[in-house]
Amino acid sequence: MKAINRFISSIRVLVIAGLVFSLLYIFLAVRPLGTELFLTPVWTTDITHVQDNSENEPIFPFKFNKTIGYFTESGKIISSIPYEYKGSISSNYYTTYEANAVKTPFFTSLGEESGIIQDAGFPFFDDDRIYLFLPGGLGFEQCAMDGSRKWIFEGASPITAFASSPAGAIAGFADGTIVSLTHEGIVDQSFSPGGSDYPVILGADMSDDGQYLACVSGQDRPRFVLVKKQDGHSQTIYHEWLAKNQTHQVLVHFDNSGDTVFFNYNGGVGIVSTKTCEHFHVPVSGTVISMHETTVDNLMFILSREGKTYTISVIEPFASLIGNFSFTADHAFMAVYNDKLYVGKDSRISQIKVSRK
Repeated sequence: MKAINRFISSIRVLVIAGLVFSLLYIFLAVRPLGTELFLTPVWTTDITHVQDNSENEPIFPFKFNKTIGYFTESGKIISSIPYEYKGSISSNYYTTYEANAVKTPFFTSLGEESGIIQDAGFPFFDDDRIYLFLPGGLGFEQCAMDGSRKWIFEGASPITAFASSPAGAIAGFADGTIVSLTHEGIVDQSFSPGGSDYPVILGADMSDDGQYLACVSGQDRPRFVLVKKQDGHSQTIYHEWLAKNQTHQVLVHFDNSGDTVFFNYNGGVGIVSTKTCEHFHVPVSGTVISMHETTVDNLMFILSREGKTYTISVIEPFASLIGNFSFTADHAFMAVYNDKLYVGKDSRISQIKVSRK
């Protein structure tokens, strides 16, 4: 009889445990699960297939395989312009030029001549901003919409890094100097990050509001430096030594909000918060060519290259490397607009929709 009672008690315990487990399972099952990244191919088109933009869609620039031009979100190639030496293009302007460029005409995205850059040098467009790098590599100027000079800056050593934002421009030089200029061409910061045996500036960027500057500098003890402008001075708010030397220029990139800065180094990509100085590293092999963020959870897409193998890596800032995919090509490019990823491979461009579900 006692054995039967013990058996019945055991059954009760198992039933109660089963009920508790079932309730926990139901509770956990209805909790939201982590979202997954989906990359959905939408269209692929050849850059030689030029069409009219009859619906007046917004257009986006491309540059690869010795060709520049514009395409629409629906996949129409609006213009496709080959060049022999160099070409420069932005959402507003484009031009092609030779090694001895002087009096260079440039055009709007619609193909209408906007003006002529009078001085000798190599044009560079960034949205509606027009710059000209001077022969010899020691200086640059900003030009007006008609190509006339607005202001000029000349340094004492060759320019090794350059970037612009709506707030102005930043230039790094072979002697390890960083210069920040306002949109009016006034030098508001000039400093040397230092710390390395050979203090060349390898990459630099400025946040859209001009409040933060960042750079990668030096050979033999290279380092990354994040600077905040404060009361007319440059205050270093974060820096770190990098383990390996680099023999080429690198990318430094602030996100659209200016809250996060990305930089590449030999073997990976670093991520730093401008507000908290929280930092994170992601392994990325090869030479990083471009970085672009999407409106989907601020994911960052990074294009890198090793020989003819191109890899696109997807990073969730301060979380993880979500994944990557590779392809083989002679030439490639990548762009991101809102929730669309655009990948160029040799003579074709593909649109991929980005989503998380």
